[in-house]
Amino acid sequence: MSPPLTAGRAVVKFVFAVTLLALVLLVPAGTWRWPAAWVFIGLYVAFAVPVGAWLLRTNPELLARRFDWAKRAPKKWDRVLMAAYTPVYVAVYVVAGLDFRFGWSDLPATLRAVAFVLVGAFYPLLALILRENAFLSRAVEVHPEEGHHVITTGPYAVVRHPMYSGFVLWLLAAPVALGSVPALVPGALIAVGMVVRTVLEDRTLHAELPGYPEYAAKVRWRLLPHVF
Repeated sequence: MSPPLTAGRAVVKFVFAVTLLALVLLVPAGTWRWPAAWVFIGLYVAFAVPVGAWLLRTNPELLARRFDWAKRAPKKWDRVLMAAYTPVYVAVYVVAGLDFRFGWSDLPATLRAVAFVLVGAFYPLLALILRENAFLSRAVEVHPEEGHHVITTGPYAVVRHPMYSGFVLWLLAAPVALGSVPALVPGALIAVGMVVRTVLEDRTLHAELPGYPEYAAKVRWRLLPHVF
């Protein structure tokens, strides 16, 4: 079990994460005068601050588990996927920043606004999922001895992996919101990787989490109802 975070450590980790996000967007852009990037960062901060404070008060173990995900990957295939995932994920921001600098894309404002709505909608969904699932780690891990059990309420009554559902949509909406067509390429690659991870995680849960096969028999769809 991850040790609970102190408020001080949580603040340091959050400030580091926001600073890193700003740097990977604005340094490639060559300017801090990029309104879409600041809206994008602002949406993340508007989610992370209240939800982080809530988790720190109500479930610091979950917050620690999500911060320390890189140290908690017992499955080799999960470590491989995460190692491949990280640079491609960073590339979404870098390519979007370069696109802003050099003007490669010219997306309609209406389309970008819709994409920003989808980006923003992911965060309330994630907050709901965090409320329902106290064992929502970024690494694929199963610990029945720590009370890990099947979650069947909220979004989990619709699909078995609702966070991945929302994240795949976010990955496709974020490049559009930032105004970059080329950034859709790494975004789509990660989305495909998340589908692969969903299949592998589902197999792990079938094998290691008591009650999961019965749950999967009732909730048939992994990511998208009537499709997958």
